[in-house]
Amino acid sequence: MNGARSSVALCRRALADLERTLGPDHPDTLTCRHDLAEAHRTAGQADKAITLYEQVVADRERVLGADHPDTLDSRHNLASAHWAAGEAVKSIALSEQVVADRERVLGADHPDTLASRHNLAESYRTAGETHKAITLHERLVADCERALGTDHFTTVTSLKNLAEAYQATGEPDKALATSEKALAGCEQAFGNDHPATLAIRRGLVDAYWAKGQVDKTVALCEQMMAGCERAFGPDHPITLASRHGLAQAYQLTGRMREAVALYKRTLARRRKTLGFDHPDTLATCRGLASAYEALRWMRPALSHYVHVERRQAAALGSTHPDTLAGRADVMRSFILMRKVKPAMRVGENLLPDCERVLGSDHLITLTVRNSLINVYRVAGKIEGDVGLCEQALIACERALGTDHLATNNARQNLAHAYQANERPEAVELYERAVAGCEQGFGPDHLDTLISRLNLANSYQTTGRTRQAVELYERTLADCERVLGARHRITRVARASLGKIRTP
Repeated sequence: MNGARSSVALCRRALADLERTLGPDHPDTLTCRHDLAEAHRTAGQADKAITLYEQVVADRERVLGADHPDTLDSRHNLASAHWAAGEAVKSIALSEQVVADRERVLGADHPDTLASRHNLAESYRTAGETHKAITLHERLVADCERALGTDHFTTVTSLKNLAEAYQATGEPDKALATSEKALAGCEQAFGNDHPATLAIRRGLVDAYWAKGQVDKTVALCEQMMAGCERAFGPDHPITLASRHGLAQAYQLTGRMREAVALYKRTLARRRKTLGFDHPDTLATCRGLASAYEALRWMRPALSHYVHVERRQAAALGSTHPDTLAGRADVMRSFILMRKVKPAMRVGENLLPDCERVLGSDHLITLTVRNSLINVYRVAGKIEGDVGLCEQALIACERALGTDHLATNNARQNLAHAYQANERPEAVELYERAVAGCEQGFGPDHLDTLISRLNLANSYQTTGRTRQAVELYERTLADCERVLGARHRITRVARASLGKIRTP
């Protein structure tokens, strides 16, 4: 039996003994019930944790009073359990109440009050309100440093999460500086091999990667894994987390076969120690699927994505944010396998759920909408629907900005629709799309090459033949160099150039 499940079993036995000897309302019994709820949350059983926390909150309010610190502690943890379950709206509402009550009862600078403010900021980030989360975290960090010191756990955790929020909003310089500050404080307070230190190093990995510091990314991940194995042993959950992180680093740096091998080993160990349905196990399964996808081994990728989605749906429900992301992975796999009908079926069921649960401007919603438009276009159903594509681009620019890759995808979809309707605005959109691909992916990426072919075709259809020929020639040469002479896109480029040269 793994550690998390053992903790649940021990708490259950202890609770039964206390209820029998002290009664169900004794403070020690209530504390044990609170601990059992936390054990369920640690084991990834969010629904059971929420049910127990709700019971403990009601009992503590009745026995101890609504403002007792223990009651506030249970309400704080109930908000955290809703956050862990992906129920950001409920978590925000509960956290706002707890923050207000803890400020009134304990004071604004009490460590428990600061911890609740941290939870509130993270709930906003989970809900996609990243800029609001950044504002809260910036204020929180300043207050924590003043009240608790630079090396307090809440301070360094808030710095870590602030860095992640900076990363999500495309501010890599701030993310890197904040991660390095958090790491220095954590190393000073807890040492090099403490779980919190290792977690912050994981965030620093993302910051190094965003800044293009590839060698530092891999080296830090390898250092983390070695430190975890030394401190905790090869099968400890923290060690497995670091091994998962190293597999991600290999994947990000193009070492796909090494990533696949490491993901496989990590998945086997996590299934043994955590169980098949634990969120960390499913995260590794999804990572393995994404590595297969990068290698274009689509059958095993789809199989693993479907496995993750089904397990998440069974454990969390079909509209949990994690399940929605899993359903989006399945849809993307169908698209890459050119299975238009299954992709369309998944997308048409998924998009309304994303809009209802996550909102129309959430990244997953925007990505699914763009993907569904792509599927419609392949199926010949999008040419006349310029309005849908215009709405998608406006939503992406509003939520993500003009330079985000999802925005660029929406821009290309609108360009396709304009071109199908013989509207000259298509050329300018394709030009902007090419620039976006080159900035986001680099000049030799497959998506960049495809985008350049689309632009060349747009030049051709609007009578700009010389520009079309020049771009076809340059793109064909790059396709042959990068993809090889027999690749499908290379053949498309060659055929398009040959057609335009034919009198």
